[in-house]
Amino acid sequence: MAPSEHGTTQLNRRGFVLGAGAAAVTGVAGLALTRPAFAAGEGPSAAVSGADRAARGDMCITKLTMSGTRLGHMYVRGFGHGVAIGVEHAGATPWLWTESDANPSSGYGRALSRYRFTNGAVLDSGSSSLAKICPVPGSTSNQVSIDNLNQLLLLRYRLSGVARYRLMHLGDVKAGRFTALYDVPQAGVSASEVFQGFAVLGDHACQMTGTAYTSESGSNPPSGRGNTYLTRLDLRTGTVTQRSRTEAAYSLGFREPEGVAVRLTSPRQLCMGFASGSSGARKFSIYYKPQ
Repeated sequence: MAPSEHGTTQLNRRGFVLGAGAAAVTGVAGLALTRPAFAAGEGPSAAVSGADRAARGDMCITKLTMSGTRLGHMYVRGFGHGVAIGVEHAGATPWLWTESDANPSSGYGRALSRYRFTNGAVLDSGSSSLAKICPVPGSTSNQVSIDNLNQLLLLRYRLSGVARYRLMHLGDVKAGRFTALYDVPQAGVSASEVFQGFAVLGDHACQMTGTAYTSESGSNPPSGRGNTYLTRLDLRTGTVTQRSRTEAAYSLGFREPEGVAVRLTSPRQLCMGFASGSSGARKFSIYYKPQ
């Protein structure tokens, strides 16, 4: 994690109900998750509150250019909270990996699913065309990150209430083999922190935590430049190798960390997403740290 940080773009999010659960960056395009008021075929009369969407695990996936031009969107229902998005580069059209099979008691996914982005589509978690992938049976809060450089898949999950990471070969997972290269407890995140996403590259994971600004009299005032932390975890040993607070995007009036991703440019970039803008017209602000 280099000390310098750069703002790359600010993406308009008008029309969505709640803040993003995650952001993924791939090539020259980005993906963002939000909660829809209503999906295609439901109509405005069937609008559902953001809280109900979160409980059900309904999400809207929007595809944008890095300059903020909207390229399309799709709805996925009953999938999960959307802490992270995995993007697999395979052919001309990438595959998306997200949690699926939302737990009715929490809204978080109990499995993973792999599917293509299809503009205007509505995909239900119970669809017969959608496979549910369960690397750790009985686990909850399944979330995923993809390392396209090394063809790896990192699963974050909870078992008996404990958060863990399981690193596997991407090809093995697609073939139904879930042998772990490493399986370690999550480390470097305290119980008081709000987990906001993770990304994998090789044997290391980068974790993002933090919350939105409060008022100046609150616990996270703008003058303090935020409580967003990036923590690097060695997946071979389960130990923290680096942890630092980032002041990236500190000048935003509203600033909430909302996802982290590795962009395989030269040099590589650790991209950080922040929700910004006013309520009802939120934006994404994407910053990056060069390698």
